[in-house]
Amino acid sequence: MRVYLARHGRALEKEVDPERSLSPEGLAEVERVARFLANARLDIPQCWHSGKARARQTAEILVKHIAPGAPVEAHEGLAPNDPVKPVAAELRRRNEDLLIAGHLPFLAKLASLLVAGDSEADLLTLPSGAVLCLERIDAGAWTMAWFVTPELAPGKTDMGASAGS
Repeated sequence: MRVYLARHGRALEKEVDPERSLSPEGLAEVERVARFLANARLDIPQCWHSGKARARQTAEILVKHIAPGAPVEAHEGLAPNDPVKPVAAELRRRNEDLLIAGHLPFLAKLASLLVAGDSEADLLTLPSGAVLCLERIDAGAWTMAWFVTPELAPGKTDMGASAGS
């Protein structure tokens, strides 16, 4: 089983858009990663997002390119500062691959818990628009299979300042 953790693209500042939708740069970086991953022929039957505009938009763009027809659903417990143990427990019960579009620090803590057994291990940080693939290799053990950032995907981007969660 694989879980794909996608950090939302760069978002507009709260003063510009109180819902913090993706900025034009954020839309472009997610689109670039999605087009790159379309070539990987991933089989993702479902996508969850936090319900926040930037995560929903990220999920919709990714699904359009890499999992056409897969349902995109808001899922409880994926907000930036939510505890990760409940989602990790759900993943242990799943057998189908899943894409989760969300935020830091949640995604980094979830990856750390799954791979290292400690949500505070601080294994990595996901740049905006990045997708991390984790693979369950046996009952409960996970490994990092690959990691794609907008910087690695074909196309031009300004990788300057990074928007927050």
